[in-house]
Amino acid sequence: MLQQLGYERQDADLCLFIHTQHKSSSNIHVDDCMCSCTSEESAAKLQSFFETHKCKIQQGDFLFLGMDIRHTKDSEIYLSMHTFLKDKLTIMEIEGSERYPHKISLLDEDTSELLNDVEASKYVSRVMCFMYAGLRSRFDVLYKLSCLSMHCQSPSRKNMDDLDHLLRYLNATVRKEIKLSPTNMDIQVYADASFMLHPDRKGQTGCIVTLRMMGPCIGAESS
Repeated sequence: MLQQLGYERQDADLCLFIHTQHKSSSNIHVDDCMCSCTSEESAAKLQSFFETHKCKIQQGDFLFLGMDIRHTKDSEIYLSMHTFLKDKLTIMEIEGSERYPHKISLLDEDTSELLNDVEASKYVSRVMCFMYAGLRSRFDVLYKLSCLSMHCQSPSRKNMDDLDHLLRYLNATVRKEIKLSPTNMDIQVYADASFMLHPDRKGQTGCIVTLRMMGPCIGAESS
């Protein structure tokens, strides 16, 4: 239906539709859709289109796929996982704070006992839950979560302690945001790897994607 309005589906991302003439876009994720327009006219057309199909429309500050997105009068965009993290950490009754995502002992040899089935299930559930936040915008915890996810089959007491440390760090930085300013849209990619980093001699690799040279990070991976 968007194509009937002049939007073209992008080969690189089949969920992204762009109207080159109006300089507007629409990004679809299941039943959520985020639109961006450069003029009031194109925004009005899109709004009328979605209202016709009885869609709920949010403008200004809003939530999209668990991410808090807010705008300022200076056309700056702030992205965070504040609502998502606050809800999860409250349910899990996480208290306290940490200054850093992990301790220096993260990769030390582990001689602690394995968790029982109930604790192991809790460990896996929490690692995967916060991995979602890490992949969306909390790129500062991706490396730690990648290391913790390696032990999901047989997590130990040390692994759970490391996870608790991470959750206290998230509790202290729940409002951390990424500031996006659309003055420079040049994409920069940085990649690196470390050989035989882990106790089992596995390596670690990762990359980050930024807007302009050393600008705000908009994507990351660690494995």
